Amino acid sequence: MTVWSDIVTTALLGTDRRPLPSELPAWANAAGVGSAGDAERRVLDLAAAHRIVAQAGRKGHSSERSPAGPTAVPKQRLPLPPPAAERMLDGLLVRPDAAAISHWLGACAREGCGLAARHWAPLAGLAGRSTAYDRAALSVALGERGRWFVHQNPDWRRLAAVLDAVADEPEPGDGPPVLPTPTAEQVERDPELLLAVADPWPDPLVTAALAGLVNGRMGGKLRTYARTLGARLSHAQYASLGLLAQRFLELPQLGPAARRGVRNLFVEIERAGYDRIEIERGFDPSLKLVVKTTIPPV
Repeated sequence: MTVWSDIVTTALLGTDRRPLPSELPAWANAAGVGSAGDAERRVLDLAAAHRIVAQAGRKGHSSERSPAGPTAVPKQRLPLPPPAAERMLDGLLVRPDAAAISHWLGACAREGCGLAARHWAPLAGLAGRSTAYDRAALSVALGERGRWFVHQNPDWRRLAAVLDAVADEPEPGDGPPVLPTPTAEQVERDPELLLAVADPWPDPLVTAALAGLVNGRMGGKLRTYARTLGARLSHAQYASLGLLAQRFLELPQLGPAARRGVRNLFVEIERAGYDRIEIERGFDPSLKLVVKTTIPPV
């Protein structure tokens, strides 16, 4: 079966020097690019068809496997997010961060909005490769039409099954069981305990979690946890982050290298916290403007 690289070679050499392959890829046939017409026009038609295939997350050399899932295309029922929120998602997708994108998806789902079609493939690709992305929020934001789209790519069949399962889950009743709130000492020993506490977090627990991070309790998960922590800070806790950082940076036991590491940690927390604030304002411009916090230098 001819692959995309063969067609590119023909385009580069010219159809006078290299004829267009007679056997075209399955995606070309599906796009209605047949054997009729002059070779130059068919090369252009194939390029256009391949572009559409690539934007849909499919591989240009894929076989004729039938896509899974329903074949009837559902209607788009969810309204699109505000333009400011959509532009923000465009920026987040340039250098994807799971915590920020997950928070954007959560805000989108809470506001009852749906993803624009151009975002379906990039987000499905990210969520298909990593469970760090909020698949429950993605399922809601995709809606029926977006989930149908995910089913059309066999490479996403596992993700499609997860998205369908989440969509079919009944609405929660009384919510998850209420767990006892950990003490500050417990959170300092295991900062991840803080994530099990419902927002808003008590200030002493946030300080204890930061102390646990500074002491290296999270190991290789340090940056990921820092981003997750920052994305869930209240506006008041975000505003006080600079002062908290100053307190930790002045610890006498820290050497120059450790001090730089602590500052980098607070920079990650601050960035995630401000991303959350900007995302919320993207969906609701009437929210109060929050001044960006500065982490002290070292």
